[in-house]
Amino acid sequence: MRNQRVLLMILGAALLLTGCGGLSGEPRIVATIPPPTPLPTEIGHPLTAPDLAAGAAIFAARCTDCHGINGDGNGALVQAGQIANAGNFVDPATARSQRPSDWHATITNGRIDLMMPPWREALSEQDRWNVGYYTYTLHYTDEEIERGRELFAAHCAECHGESGRGDGERAVEFDGGVKDLTNQRVMATLSDQAIWNTINEGIGMADMGMPGFGDDLSDSDMWAITAYARTLSLANTQIIASRAAMLDVTAEPAADVGAQSTAPVVSTEEPSQSAQSPTAQTIPSQPGQTDAQTTPQTIIGTVTGRVINGSAGGSVPANQPVTLFVFDPEQPEPDIFNAAADANGEFTIPNVLLNPSAQYVMSTLYRDRVYTSGLTAPAANANTLDISLNIYELTEDPSVIEIARMVTQVTALETTLEVAQVFNFRNTSDRAFSTNQATQNGRPISVVISMPPGSLIAGFTDNQERYVVIPEDFLVVDTAPVLPGDSHIVQVVYYIPYEGDAIIDQQLYYTLDGTVRLLLRPDTVRIESAQYPPLGEETIGETAYQAYGGTLNLSEGGVISYRVRGAGTSIVGDTISTNNLPLLIAIVIVGELLLIGGLVVWFRRRRAKTKGTSLSLQEQIDALVRQIADLEVRYERGEIDEPAFQQQRTALRDELAALMSAPKK
Repeated sequence: MRNQRVLLMILGAALLLTGCGGLSGEPRIVATIPPPTPLPTEIGHPLTAPDLAAGAAIFAARCTDCHGINGDGNGALVQAGQIANAGNFVDPATARSQRPSDWHATITNGRIDLMMPPWREALSEQDRWNVGYYTYTLHYTDEEIERGRELFAAHCAECHGESGRGDGERAVEFDGGVKDLTNQRVMATLSDQAIWNTINEGIGMADMGMPGFGDDLSDSDMWAITAYARTLSLANTQIIASRAAMLDVTAEPAADVGAQSTAPVVSTEEPSQSAQSPTAQTIPSQPGQTDAQTTPQTIIGTVTGRVINGSAGGSVPANQPVTLFVFDPEQPEPDIFNAAADANGEFTIPNVLLNPSAQYVMSTLYRDRVYTSGLTAPAANANTLDISLNIYELTEDPSVIEIARMVTQVTALETTLEVAQVFNFRNTSDRAFSTNQATQNGRPISVVISMPPGSLIAGFTDNQERYVVIPEDFLVVDTAPVLPGDSHIVQVVYYIPYEGDAIIDQQLYYTLDGTVRLLLRPDTVRIESAQYPPLGEETIGETAYQAYGGTLNLSEGGVISYRVRGAGTSIVGDTISTNNLPLLIAIVIVGELLLIGGLVVWFRRRRAKTKGTSLSLQEQIDALVRQIADLEVRYERGEIDEPAFQQQRTALRDELAALMSAPKK
């Protein structure tokens, strides 16, 4: 009878989750982009292709007083005798022997002995890569790049491929593959001199590796190939041909640097108090309000921004459509504005109510994937709002996906193991990972996760419609693309039959390179596994766990294996948790705290039809915004009919309005 009750409880949870999945009565898969997870302070290599145009804007705004307008080290402070020459970037000898990572470290930490300040706090890491590569390549010339392009096509493309990704016609002849010249992690650690040496001398034995070209090409030709090969991992390289024009932007603010930049421009001048834009209109406060009672005014202003292709060699199509969604908790419907980006990816949307209490998000459809910006709000009394968003080219190469962290929480009951598991996927490329395979509803498939044999997959704590479960194969299919640089999180709850002893094997379809951790309760059970050495008892919240784990490296197809032994608890229901709040497991992931726990409690509360979730209020709002954006796109493309669209949009809108009006904790 006990087994029967437990099975009914499990099946009831699964059926309830299925019933809550669809807004039109039938579950559907929505390929939405998950809210971006804040990135760690330092990654160590560019997350996206360094943008030379963005670097030029930063250089013009922040560096020319010392380094000079053209980078020759003869800036105004040098000419005034206040500092020594800051280094001639136009001279090839200055950069060739240094690695871009060395260049980046100098920008980050400064050179106090040479009166150069550190820029760690004033510039984001990506912006430091942008300006670093801009100055690193200042000695390149357009003629050199064009010569390098011709020579690369003649001597290198058959192996490295036209775009340098190591996918040339002859690449299959080499057992170890061919170097991907767009790999940011690799290119950041290669100096131009190292690349030149490789071209000159080759790699490996004759007829078995890369040949040397020192006998066939002149030194200048090999430097030309070096310069061109370097540009394959960079964005907006056309600036090399028009540096003089770009250097005229010295008066422009660094707000044009790109979506990654968050730091204000450092200036020695006081900002001017310019008059309000003549196109902006202020909606006055309510009559009778005193100054102390006056809330920030709503202004009719302009939303501007830029669509940025974060993939090396990628571009933004002319007239790329963009959509602005404005979510005001006081309004029954979101305001929607459609526009198109110009050839530079820039867009302008006039006559938009700029309300500091509302949330604004941009969305665009590129290569059948929906990309969205983060939620943002205008400053008080601002007449402009800048929102940029990234798009990416696609890759379906599974080798670019790694499992960076893996956390498992196991609760042993008398006849069941309750397992809450979190995967943190990392995309090491500069392209969005999403395959050409699709679910039955036509949603592109990204990562696939294998559950242990015998598992009953109950559901997920975030957007249910993002996933497809194939129960007969014990598979979870994710339809959200894995974006470069994002911590791509998958949280899943499942159950495994248990009678006091169980061996759990879980195959991984991707390389695991990072930490694994397992939290076990009650203390009457134990884990036996070489992969999970014991770490001792750990109390999280008010619950005691036995902790296991360490650093693990498994190749694609590897298996996580552990044995659970001991008597499980007979306690079921919410009494496992010692308080009424969801249990939060604080796990350090890439330098940050990620709240991943309380999944089982979340499911029990859902069964009881009470409100509870491990997601923060902002994360829930972000997920709903992306669902609404995707729904609008699907309706415009004719994938859903009018009644279903209205029903689903109304339900999502009502839920969003309720969340946005909820008090923030």
